[in-house]
Amino acid sequence: GNLVTEEEVVNVLVGVFLNPSYTIPLMGCFRAIARNFVDKAVALLRFVPNLRSNTVDDAMEVDSDIVLDDVANFVEYYVEQGRGLDLHEHVCLAFCRA
Repeated sequence: GNLVTEEEVVNVLVGVFLNPSYTIPLMGCFRAIARNFVDKAVALLRFVPNLRSNTVDDAMEVDSDIVLDDVANFVEYYVEQGRGLDLHEHVCLAFCRA
């Protein structure tokens, strides 16, 4: 039937790649195209309006560790939550792990 291209795999899984819970297992499965994940992640991060700070109040911040395993697209989740700095920290961790 129809084959899935490397680009399609990267486009679908790049949000999962940035989730610290899944970076290492994902790189174990897709080691040959690891650089493609990093390149796509960098391209996505260029569209994030603010990676220097969080726009949410520290008092209102929720414990995100509980819900992170269910997040399919890490970039969209953190941008919607106004947590650019937290996103930046998780991306740095994912890049180190990759």
